[in-house]
Amino acid sequence: MAADRVSKSRFAVFAPTLVNVRRLSQFLFLVLFFVLLIRTTLVGEDDTEPWATLFFDIDPLVLLSTLFASHAVLSGMLLALVTVALTLLLGRFFCGWVCPVGATFNIVSWARKAPMPKLIKTGTWNQWQKSKYLLLTGLLVSALAGLNLAGIFDPFSLFYRTMATSVYPAFQWGAEQFFGWLYYTDPGIGPVRVTLISEPIYGVLRDHVLTNQPLAYAGSVLIGILFVFLVVMALFHFRFWCRYLCPLGALLGVFSKTGRIHLKLNSDRCNDCKMCVAHCPGACDPHLSGRWKKEECYLCLTCRDVCPSGAISFDLKFGNTTKELIGPTKARGHVESTVGKNDG
Repeated sequence: MAADRVSKSRFAVFAPTLVNVRRLSQFLFLVLFFVLLIRTTLVGEDDTEPWATLFFDIDPLVLLSTLFASHAVLSGMLLALVTVALTLLLGRFFCGWVCPVGATFNIVSWARKAPMPKLIKTGTWNQWQKSKYLLLTGLLVSALAGLNLAGIFDPFSLFYRTMATSVYPAFQWGAEQFFGWLYYTDPGIGPVRVTLISEPIYGVLRDHVLTNQPLAYAGSVLIGILFVFLVVMALFHFRFWCRYLCPLGALLGVFSKTGRIHLKLNSDRCNDCKMCVAHCPGACDPHLSGRWKKEECYLCLTCRDVCPSGAISFDLKFGNTTKELIGPTKARGHVESTVGKNDG
C-alpha cells in the first residue's frame, strides 16, 4: 500500500508546486518548438519566419562552434549570451525549465516502471556521465580546426532533424491514410456519420499543420531509428541523452560552476531513503552532503518535492552571504518516509 502511494505521487501533476510550474514551463517551450517547426519550416508561414531560429539563437553551443569555425556569427545568435549569463548566475536551469528536448525525454521517462532499488541505482551519478564533456571537447576542437560538427550533435539540431525528416512525415502519412479511410468508408449509425466530425478536423490539419507536398527525406529511417534508440534508453536511464551525450548540457554544466543557487541537505532530517536519487533526472547525487554535483543539476526541484522528510532546500549564495531561496517541503509522515529505505 505504501509503495502504491509513492508510485502515485510521481504522477500527481496537478498540485500547485514549484515542480509543476517547471513542468508547465517545459511544456510551453515544447509547444513553442513545434509551432515554430510546423509554421515556419514545414508549412511555410512567412509571418512567423523571423522566429524560426529562436532555439538555435539561444543555444550557446551553436554560437561558440560557429565562432570557432568561421570567426563570425549572426546577430541573432547573440541571444545565446543571455542563456550563458543566466547559467552563470543560476546554474544549469536551461535543461530543467526551457529545453524542449529535455521535456520530451522527461515525458518518456515518466513511463518507466522499475523497483525502487533499480531507480536508485540508475539515479546515482557515475563516471560515464563525463562522456558528454569529452564529446563537447571534440566538437570545439574540430570547430577550431574549421570543421563544425556541432550541428550533428547539438540537441536542437538533432531534435529538429528527427521531427522534420522522420516523425513529421510519418505523422502526415498516417493522418492522410486515416482520414482518407474514414472519408471513403464513411462509418456511422443511420444519418449520423463519423465524417461529420472527422472532415472538419482534417480540414484544420490540412490548413494549419500538414504540408501540401509529400514528404520524403534521404536518411529519415536512420534518423528515426536513432531517436527510437534514445527513447528506449530513456526508459532505462532517466534522460539518458541529457546525462551521457548532450554537448549543450555539458557546456552549460561548465558555465553552471559559478551558479549562486546551492542545494542544502539537512543531515539531521535525512533518513537516507534515497527517494531524491530515484527521481533525480540529472543523477547529481542530491543525497550526498557536500558532494552534490552542481554541473549535473537541472534545478528541476524534484528532489525537494519528493523528499518525505523535508531535508532538502535551496540557498542563494553571494560571497559570504547565504539566504534560503526555496525552503524544504513538510515531512509527510513515518510510513512514506521509510518506503525508500525499506525498498532500497
